[in-house]
Amino acid sequence: MENDSHILELIPAYALDCLERDEAQIVAAHLEECNECQKALSSFLEVSGQLAYAVPQVDPPASVKASLMRRVQAGQQAGPAALPRKSWLEAVQDFFAQASPAWVIASLAVVGFLVFSNLFLWVQVRELRAEQQTTMAVVGLNATEFAPGSSGTIVISRDGLYGTLVVENLPILDETQQYQLWLIQDGQRTNGGVFSVGYHGYASQEIHSEQPLGSFTSFGITIEPAGGSPQPTGQKVLGGDL
Repeated sequence: MENDSHILELIPAYALDCLERDEAQIVAAHLEECNECQKALSSFLEVSGQLAYAVPQVDPPASVKASLMRRVQAGQQAGPAALPRKSWLEAVQDFFAQASPAWVIASLAVVGFLVFSNLFLWVQVRELRAEQQTTMAVVGLNATEFAPGSSGTIVISRDGLYGTLVVENLPILDETQQYQLWLIQDGQRTNGGVFSVGYHGYASQEIHSEQPLGSFTSFGITIEPAGGSPQPTGQKVLGGDL
């Protein structure tokens, strides 16, 4: 393993629950005794909730909406005519008109408390989201037609100086080819490292760059000759924007 006796290259996959059972047991045993790797795992777990935002949004087919509208219309025609509903303002007015003064005061107090509590919670949520956005960045890599079903994620450290790449379900290449990561800024592509995938099309590795990873706007992965190329020459299999 890299990094002397540490297992930092396996931490991202362990956090995402992507390791084989034997590897996961090795990592779990190591974490019990290594504070540095525990801190690394904690950092990756902080951003696990953000991975969902990395998934590309897909619009549903138009047929789904048409089918749903037909069901709604059929239900309206089959059911009895609904009585007109009161607005929330009318309902509140009726309640206060029938309630005693003591109930009115108590109700207003409860409403005021709920409004204040929700406002306080809203402020806390905004502060928490702002804090998460300043910790670590997550970039989702989307598959192209040359590697359907594959996926990738880049996790960038809070200072933007280094990161980790994790890929899944990439096709296994022969010994004459490897995958190469490209760091893209203003149309210029910088080598981010070459790698090969294992039996399940999985790989993870640290990303090193002379300039901060946070300064790049896009990332891409292509198929290149073993050892890599000065510039992309092969098919692009994954790509995403920061």
